[in-house]
Amino acid sequence: MLRSLVGSEMCIRDRTGAASNSGKMSTCFGMIYFDHLNGLNSGYAKYETFPVWNLPLEHPINLAYEAATADIGDRNIIDEYHLKEYNEVSVNYNRDIDAFVILKKLASDLLPPNNMLNNYKSPTDMGMNHVKESITNDEIVCIASLNEIRRREDWYQEVVNNGLGEDSWVRACQELERKALEYIQNKGYNPTLPL
Repeated sequence: MLRSLVGSEMCIRDRTGAASNSGKMSTCFGMIYFDHLNGLNSGYAKYETFPVWNLPLEHPINLAYEAATADIGDRNIIDEYHLKEYNEVSVNYNRDIDAFVILKKLASDLLPPNNMLNNYKSPTDMGMNHVKESITNDEIVCIASLNEIRRREDWYQEVVNNGLGEDSWVRACQELERKALEYIQNKGYNPTLPL
């Protein structure tokens, strides 16, 4: 239907999920495989908000992402594939780094050489993100991120108090808050700036 509406020779499928770890990537990988079995040369790219690949690993916005996913164990790490290929530091998270090996194997074993998945040199290549370019006031973003980390810590504590969570989630947020404050202070920003 989309093809007839926009006059495209290609079909675009959009997969969204409620949150991290909801199965979006595995669903897409499965679709690519079944498309291949049906003679279709489909690919994969994602709109990714967090972590922000071209902000520092310790930037509070990236730390806030870790706080938001402390319950599933996401950790921001340097994308070593991207660093090796482009000599450029890029922040990604552990699940994408781990899944990249699967993606590359799927692409090389099953898909034609001209498939877009064979062009990806790093997990960062799979995503589209221009968040950094939209930041007009880094201090406000950093303070808002610090506040988000604190909200997540409070929320996880409430979950733990109700017997449904793990103390490690709260401890992770406490450590992330410490790192965010350190970053903010090193920048000379005011951590008590009212927003």
